[in-house]
Amino acid sequence: MQNKSNDEILKMYMKLMDFFADFLGSDYEMVLHDVSDIENSIVYIKNNFSGRKTGGFITQLGLRFIKEKTYENEEYCVNYTSTLSDGRTIRSATYFIKDEYGELIGILCINVDVTKAMLFDEYLQDIIRGQKTIPPVEEVEVPFTKGLSQNLCDSIEDVAQYMMNESISKFVIPVERMSLDEKKEIICELDGKGFFLIKGSVKSVANRLLVSEATVYRCINSGN
Repeated sequence: MQNKSNDEILKMYMKLMDFFADFLGSDYEMVLHDVSDIENSIVYIKNNFSGRKTGGFITQLGLRFIKEKTYENEEYCVNYTSTLSDGRTIRSATYFIKDEYGELIGILCINVDVTKAMLFDEYLQDIIRGQKTIPPVEEVEVPFTKGLSQNLCDSIEDVAQYMMNESISKFVIPVERMSLDEKKEIICELDGKGFFLIKGSVKSVANRLLVSEATVYRCINSGN
């Protein structure tokens, strides 16, 4: 029996997405990524509420999954948060699509817009607690996966800027006053998150951190 090609496997998931999207409704967005081209990874999208399009890019968390090879030990990752550009909170999940050799070929993401549910929950709590004249009972937190979150940005440039800002913001001093060791720490952190899988990322980091591209490459190759 002849093995299916990667394209054939991904097309099978498109049919499955049609089924679940029609059944679950418009609050469930489904996005299929082909990881062979991370900057144009989106090959199919249903119930689009994030504003992304076919031919769009992978998220920063997707880059991290690829860099860390999370798919080697996990079949999927569920209940992490995503944030839309308008501030809405999204509950997300990722399923890793692999070939017969266990190599990652695609990522299926499901995003659930929980905004209405959160507002309804707040409304119910107001009814239950009245005017809240006494301290409320301890809040029940949504069991999101700790340490996993992402912003659903509008462009690959926005993804790159978000990742750089996130790493640089951990230091309380401006880039101009950072030591070389501090800048190397930022570079290594970005490398660990898969940042340098983005084309042109070395130049972007070099310009942002005020170092040479050779310094960035040396840090990436040495791992420190």
